[in-house]
Amino acid sequence: MEKIVFLKFQKGRQRSIIMTAIKKAGSQGKLINLLGIPSASIYDYKNENRFLPIKRVKKLIMFLGLNFNKIKKGTEEKFIEQWDNGEIKFIFANYLDMTAREIADKLNRSVHSIKHRREQLSLKKGPAYRWTEKKVIIRFNELKKKLGRAPTYQECTKEAGGMLSAIHRIWGKYSDFLGSLDLTTKIRKWTKKECIGEFEKLRKKICSIPTQQGFKKCSGLFRAIIRRWGSYNNFLKELGHKPNFELKWNQEECISKFKKFKIKKRHLPTIEELRNLYPALVAAIYKYFESYPDFLRKIGYEYSDYWQKWEKLVTKICQKLYSNVVVKPRLKNNKQPDIAILKDGAFEKIIDAKLNSFASSIKKDIKNYKSYCKRLEFWCLLGHKKLNLKNVKVVRLNQLK
Repeated sequence: MEKIVFLKFQKGRQRSIIMTAIKKAGSQGKLINLLGIPSASIYDYKNENRFLPIKRVKKLIMFLGLNFNKIKKGTEEKFIEQWDNGEIKFIFANYLDMTAREIADKLNRSVHSIKHRREQLSLKKGPAYRWTEKKVIIRFNELKKKLGRAPTYQECTKEAGGMLSAIHRIWGKYSDFLGSLDLTTKIRKWTKKECIGEFEKLRKKICSIPTQQGFKKCSGLFRAIIRRWGSYNNFLKELGHKPNFELKWNQEECISKFKKFKIKKRHLPTIEELRNLYPALVAAIYKYFESYPDFLRKIGYEYSDYWQKWEKLVTKICQKLYSNVVVKPRLKNNKQPDIAILKDGAFEKIIDAKLNSFASSIKKDIKNYKSYCKRLEFWCLLGHKKLNLKNVKVVRLNQLK
């Protein structure tokens, strides 16, 4: 196997030679044209990602009018084997399923050389190239065998999202793909009676007239309503319901709806329960009453506001400990933690007040907040739970200084 000789310069020396040549040529583009060295290679040599082949070193030295022997002093010769047909075939056979690191380990080459060779061979990676027509059909048949029938669109979304993306790219529609295989899926035909029945189940479950957003888990029902009634509002009017935008909230309506909700739940709901199950009522309560505790007290219920007092205390402590404190910042995902500490225009730390370190909401808040800060802390009044997550911890009352 033929070997190519490369020169390994001291750090910074190779870059200096390339930059001097670019300056003399007038631009990088002109140097490429003058010496016939590809732009990608110039970029790699300039950033010292690759060694310079001795042939190209001589070209550059001649162009710069320097002495080759003087330049060669202090360098180290590297002998790198040329690619043989067996290696090329191995890359062709495995580049889609193996990473550059895995191929490099198999062929005893550097990761960069594998990536460079892949580019030279125009071998592109990614879902758009991994899912060929043949692979899509094989994966689809596996799923079909597992279910004992042709999978529905929703089942493909859940089980093999990458395959479904490839189906859209190659065949356009899922139905066209099924047609190419002489297959069909059973599509539910919604009758008017079924539409009304399913709608009423959903309405009773959420205690209000569902919005279009509320049909996410039952998109087939919503499409059937539009197909049979022309619009969602026409459907609501036929059933004697007011469309959502016509529903006027007031204090009496808030109290009435809340009492019905409480009877259904059989306990005094927390604000988190209302936000999840009846967001429209929460919005109305905050519009017509100062807060949820005030609303409860006005209608004769006792409500503990320890969590509010603890949250206010945490805010005061943070404002004394830190200089750049942001109270209730709104994150890009529209979530609002209690406190954020700013540093260099980013959130260095997010602090959220919790009554108990065993609160079930902590798990959800980690997911909501962790990606927006370097460190995440939950300041808890009670409990001694530890979190086994990097840069996420529970801070107890006796740990605050």
